[in-house]
Amino acid sequence: MRRRHFQGSILAAVLRGLARDVGACALTLAGEEKPARDLAPTTEIRGHDQVITSVCIDGEGTRVGTGSHDETCAVWDAASGEALGLFTQECPVNAVALSRDGGTFAAGLAERKVRTRARSRGVISNEGGKLVIWNHGFHKDPWILGNLRIPPKSLAFNDAGTLIGALDYRYILKLWSLDSGEQVALLKGHESQGQSGLPVASPIAFSSDLNRVISLNNALDPADKGGLFGNKLRLWDVKKNRTRMIEVADGNFVAVTLSPNGMRIAAGKSNVTTTPNSRSGKRPLSVVTLDFESGAVIRTISLENDGQGGIDETHAPYFLAYSPDGRHLIVARSGLPLALYGAEQGDFRKNLDLGVDIDCPIRTLRFTRSEVIVAVGGFRYTRERNPRSGGQMIEPLSVVRVPHGLRGIDP
Repeated sequence: MRRRHFQGSILAAVLRGLARDVGACALTLAGEEKPARDLAPTTEIRGHDQVITSVCIDGEGTRVGTGSHDETCAVWDAASGEALGLFTQECPVNAVALSRDGGTFAAGLAERKVRTRARSRGVISNEGGKLVIWNHGFHKDPWILGNLRIPPKSLAFNDAGTLIGALDYRYILKLWSLDSGEQVALLKGHESQGQSGLPVASPIAFSSDLNRVISLNNALDPADKGGLFGNKLRLWDVKKNRTRMIEVADGNFVAVTLSPNGMRIAAGKSNVTTTPNSRSGKRPLSVVTLDFESGAVIRTISLENDGQGGIDETHAPYFLAYSPDGRHLIVARSGLPLALYGAEQGDFRKNLDLGVDIDCPIRTLRFTRSEVIVAVGGFRYTRERNPRSGGQMIEPLSVVRVPHGLRGIDP
C-alpha cells in the first residue's frame, strides 16, 4: 500500500505553527524572559473531562457554550466561568450554538452504536445523530429535533432566533423553524466531494440569516505529491436552492469566513503551493476576498502589512472573522497578535494585543460593541490527573477580552 507523505503540505505547516508548545497554551516559554505586558481580562472555564469539540459565544459576549467528547455540553457565564447549565448526554457532542440573545442553546450529537464484526470484538462507531435544543433558563427538558442520519458538523442560529441550521458530515445543509420544529430547507450537492476542512481552521461559516453557507474543500492532492489540493470552496445558497463549487487559482486555503450579509467571502491562504499546475516556491501569506454570487476575486490582502511578517508558513492565517457590520476583518495567526483590517479596502488598521502569546488555535471569536472576545484552548491534555477518572486533565478553555476601539459596531 502506497504511503502518503504530508511533509511540506499546508496541513503540516499550519499544525507545526499551532503546536509548537506541546501540552498547553503557553503564555511564555519556560526560561524565556519577555517584556511585561498588560494582560487582557481572561476567564478560565473548567468542567469538561475530555477534549472540547465545539465552542460558541452569544451576540453580547455574556455566555459561552461548549460541547465535548466526554458526552456533556454546557452554557457558562463568560465573565465568571460559572456553569449556567450542564447537560449530560449519552453520546459525544460534535457541535454547539447559542442564539444571539444567549437564551437558546443547541447541541448536535453523534449517536453511539455498537457493531459486531466477524472474527473481531465489538467495534464502537458513531452513526446518526440528533439535534437537542434548550430554551430560556436551560432548566426545562430539551427539545429534540428528530433523529438525523448523519451527525451535525456545525450549527448556527439566525439573528432573529427563528431558525437553526445544521451542516452534517456529508455536507448536507438543513434548516428548521424554531416555531414549528419543521424542516424548512434541505440542500444537497456536495456530499460526494472530498473531505473538507483543516482540524484547526475555521472551515464553515454561515451568513447571519442562514441563507448562505460556505466551507473549505481541502482534499488530497490528486497529483499525489504529498500535499493538499485546497483551491476550492463549497457554497450553499438557500434562497436559490443551489449548491456550487468555486475555484481560485493557487488558492491553498487554510481558513474561510463569510460576511454577515452573505455577500462576501474571506479566505486565508498559505504560501505553500502544492496545487497541480502551480509554480513551485513560496508567496507572501494573504487573505483573498471574493464575491459570493460570482466567485470573482475582489481584493487580495497581503499580510506583510501587519508588521508581523508574511512569509513564514507557520504563521498562516488560520482563523478569520468579520465584524457584525461587515466593515472590519480580523485575521488570527499562530503566536501573533490579532490583526484588524478594513474589509472594503483591505488596509491594515491595527494589531489587537491580547496580552498573551496565543500559540494554540482560536476556537471562536465574537465582536461586541466595545471589544473582541476570543476563546482559546480546551483541546490539549495536561500532566495533571483527574481525581475522578485518574486520566489526564484537559486544559481549561480561556476566554480573553480586548477592546477594539471601533465606533458604530452593533452586534
